[in-house]
Amino acid sequence: MQGVRDQLSGGDSAALMKEELRLLPRDELQKMLQELKLDQVRVPTGHLLAAKVGIGMNWNQCRKLRRWLKQYGVSVESEKKSRAVAAELLSNITINAEKLPFSVKAKDDGTVELLPCAYVSSLKDTILDNLERSRNASSLTWHDTTIPKEEIWVKLGGDHGGGSFKMAFQVLNKPNPNSKDNTNVFCVFNAKDSRENLNLATSRFSSDIRDLQHSKWKCQD
Repeated sequence: MQGVRDQLSGGDSAALMKEELRLLPRDELQKMLQELKLDQVRVPTGHLLAAKVGIGMNWNQCRKLRRWLKQYGVSVESEKKSRAVAAELLSNITINAEKLPFSVKAKDDGTVELLPCAYVSSLKDTILDNLERSRNASSLTWHDTTIPKEEIWVKLGGDHGGGSFKMAFQVLNKPNPNSKDNTNVFCVFNAKDSRENLNLATSRFSSDIRDLQHSKWKCQD
């Protein structure tokens, strides 16, 4: 059959086969592809991780989405591959995790409990890495000189919700500086945002913040 196709098509048997398949009714062709297991759609590696970040899913929700997509012949990267991609993206950033003695309010009196806290080892290096990535992606802007041309503005903030406190930074030299996509968490802990807890978890960044205010970063070669 392949030889006949080669002769009839003048050497382009693939094009002839496409024309033959177009003659089949859509339902019949779809059934044939299903039987041959050729109807699967493969989403490139890294896209599920991008969806996780963009939509705000956790790993458990990603697993449910992966199972649901599989029912419809859509194959995506495994959690192991997603985590590997994330690790590669964070390869320039050192992240520490430990249990710290946070203050926990009880009914009668406050108590101290060892609770998890994760944080970047260097806020300065993390922000500079973000700027390098943004420069390479050509995503930096000075908002029509609203920000002086020789300045980079960075906003720090924190918020408690869902049982944890998150501290994040936003580089304001971005088209949408207050967007979720431009919010980068650099410290998170599972405790209330009391003065004692904030001091315990975030005082380590004081020297980094002072250094950043006087640091110079080369935006262009």
